[in-house]
Amino acid sequence: MSDFFDFYGNGVPFTHFVSLGLGVAAAALILHGRTRGHEAGRASAWLLVCDRALLACSGLGVLGVAFAAIEASAVLRTVPPDKVLEPALRVLGLMVIPLAWSLLGTFPLWIISTVFRFQQTRTGAG
Repeated sequence: MSDFFDFYGNGVPFTHFVSLGLGVAAAALILHGRTRGHEAGRASAWLLVCDRALLACSGLGVLGVAFAAIEASAVLRTVPPDKVLEPALRVLGLMVIPLAWSLLGTFPLWIISTVFRFQQTRTGAG
């Protein structure tokens, strides 16, 4: 893969759904930051939305790997057994793209969400 667009394109459609989920999680974190001082109940609701969106993103990444493995095994069955090693090695690198994309996005956002939750419990706001 030579650039980001190749990386992103090889995980479609799961990378699109993960990107949408990451957008929802990021928006929930932004809304949490804006409502944090005003309404504690609404602020913790945004953190819950963020955590659930990130969990869905991780699940989509795992699901993307499962579907890629099914597709890869179907393709590799069409290759003669004496020439299967090179295509199999190429396929292994492509199979993990949806999971890699979801983890690249979810870990930083989960860290931010955890910090917000820690601050919230420390101040007694929720």
